[in-house]
Amino acid sequence: MSIENRNGHERKELERKMVERKKTLGMSRGSYIKALSVVALVLVAVAGCDFFGVTIRDRVDQFMSDVNAGRFSDLKQHLHPDAESYATADALYWQDYFQTSETYTLNDLSIGASSATGVMESTDATWNTLSVTFSMQEETPGVWKILSITRQGDTLPIFD
Repeated sequence: MSIENRNGHERKELERKMVERKKTLGMSRGSYIKALSVVALVLVAVAGCDFFGVTIRDRVDQFMSDVNAGRFSDLKQHLHPDAESYATADALYWQDYFQTSETYTLNDLSIGASSATGVMESTDATWNTLSVTFSMQEETPGVWKILSITRQGDTLPIFD
């Protein structure tokens, strides 16, 4: 039987129970949508954050992994925005130094306070096996990014 077909007392009692039931069910639809919006905004705000940090070793490993996968357009995410060449370090920039068909390995990696140095080798015959130093800088506390890459014997750095 609908509320309209009930007498006044029964109708008021049913309306009161319906209001009580809505209260016990929790948030109204509008409140629920607002709460979801807040959660979505928080997730968007922290999506780019590295909650556990990125160590110097991790950053160099990630950089080398992207180089070997030929993901040159992804390399910029490993670079510190204060680096001189940051704005110009697009995918074409890296093709001057790394070949997509080659594999590059970084051996004997030594981690310093703000650098990583290792011996980089390649299947690329034009790449001399030389010591390479990644100078690093924290972008935010605990999140290290590459400030420069220098290869031993080169007059100009690979990246700075």
